Amino acid sequence: MSYQILSLKWRPKSFDQIVGQSHITHTLNNAITINRLAQAFLFSGPRGVGKTTTARVLASTINGLDSHETCLDIIELDGASNRGIDEIREIRESVKFPPSSVEYKVYIIDEAHMLTEQAFNALLKTLEEPPKHVIFILATTDPQKMPQTILSRTQRYDFMRISSEVIVDRLHYILKKENIDFEENAIELISQKSDGSMRDALSMLDQIIAYSDKIINIENLRSAIGLIDQEDIYLVCKSILEQNTDKAIDLYHSILDSGVSSKLFINDLIGFLNQCMLLKVNKNNKRQYISKHLKEKIINNLNFEIKDILKMIKLGFALSARMKFIENNKVSIEVLVVDYISLIASNSSYDKFKYNSNSKSSVPNDKIDLEQDEINVDRAQNFENSHSVSGNQKELKHSGISEPEISNDETNNDKATHNHEHIKDASDGMSENQILPSVNLVKSKWNEIIQLLDKQNSKLSSFFEETNAKEIKNEILILQLKNGNQFIKKVLESDKSILINVINDVCGFSIDINVEMIESNENIEIAAEKDIDTNKDEKNHPLLDDAINMFKGKIIS
Repeated sequence: MSYQILSLKWRPKSFDQIVGQSHITHTLNNAITINRLAQAFLFSGPRGVGKTTTARVLASTINGLDSHETCLDIIELDGASNRGIDEIREIRESVKFPPSSVEYKVYIIDEAHMLTEQAFNALLKTLEEPPKHVIFILATTDPQKMPQTILSRTQRYDFMRISSEVIVDRLHYILKKENIDFEENAIELISQKSDGSMRDALSMLDQIIAYSDKIINIENLRSAIGLIDQEDIYLVCKSILEQNTDKAIDLYHSILDSGVSSKLFINDLIGFLNQCMLLKVNKNNKRQYISKHLKEKIINNLNFEIKDILKMIKLGFALSARMKFIENNKVSIEVLVVDYISLIASNSSYDKFKYNSNSKSSVPNDKIDLEQDEINVDRAQNFENSHSVSGNQKELKHSGISEPEISNDETNNDKATHNHEHIKDASDGMSENQILPSVNLVKSKWNEIIQLLDKQNSKLSSFFEETNAKEIKNEILILQLKNGNQFIKKVLESDKSILINVINDVCGFSIDINVEMIESNENIEIAAEKDIDTNKDEKNHPLLDDAINMFKGKIIS
């Protein structure tokens, strides 16, 4: 017997074997049980999700057959090649004859949206009032092209894309039955790239089985099919965040050298950025086509702001739309990568990610800066005290006080100074154990604050990432909100107590929090221009000239 591909060998033969469409199989099973079958069905949905398979299972089930293949009363037509009015006329003539060996004569018309307008019109009456022994099943990937008159005469079932988890479970089942070894990440990658289509997943699986010698793994998958591992896309995005142009372009070239097209790279990059955006909105989002390990790496390391992710996605879509008109796609993607890095470099909040190798030394440098500030303050105070002492001495000399008196006063001053130093040393000893509020310390602990906050409230953590620590004034931490979103400000202010507790736990000091909005320079300039224009209009008003002439006055300002 000749080899049979997996999508045909493991094609479902009953409703129980159909996966990912339980809402449809359950309804059809109930309809058969209580004998409430419609005379015409419309199965719509994307490719490879089981429309034709469900139609065949339905035809076999209502006729009590194990398979539809041997039954002459189950008739399949391709709407793309049998789309004219003549073919529909033949159907209208054949429906008059009852089935030869079963209860129902079933017509399955695949890609029904390809029928011509005349063919649809000819089918209307037959669909609305067919003979009792006839059932029509129309399958289509584009129900919008179906006439409303046809849609109103059928019972419509919308098939959904099959989830990644369901596809992975199905591939596991098939591989175990076929006695083929595999790595889990390779199967997850197939499910991600199948885009919810079981047929696409089985086709890729067939190809990788033929390529692999012993085991299915990521390396074989990339070599056989030319898929991009999302770990590689993650490394590209991480290089963009670090503003490392050379590394990002080298990674792109290495992916391209593995046999991947530029079009596939840009599509996968856009898709990955979209996953990053969804994780920013909701870190617990379950509809993610990425592994748990990669999801954690994105959350912890790819600290892009939502507005910048949106800009990068839009730039990617713009390039993807123009790529068919560009002769050298390789150069165009290199330019896109540089555009991404320029976008990141224009935002100063990403400077802390620029040199990750030196990130450990950032905290000691901040402490050194703080100590230097304290030294500078002490020096300024000592300088003022020395000037005040010398001034007092001059006053004493001018007042005629004798030298012994002056020396006694100096001795007393020395004692007082010595006592003051002891008091100062004691107070310094007390302050060593107490951490004073510092905006530099908050900035250095920023990632730790976000991680701890994410464990308590993921939504609040996402909103907190949109702010910048400006300063600490009167024991109040001023947070600047860059995107001007009033809703985010209200959420941060309402949950301020959570933020205060987290900052206290991480930084070791307790402060209040205030959120202020940043008005863009463009709005300020526009407002200033409006004020200038208003003043000009007032001075040039004709009534003002009449008033000046009447009262012989003049304009002061």
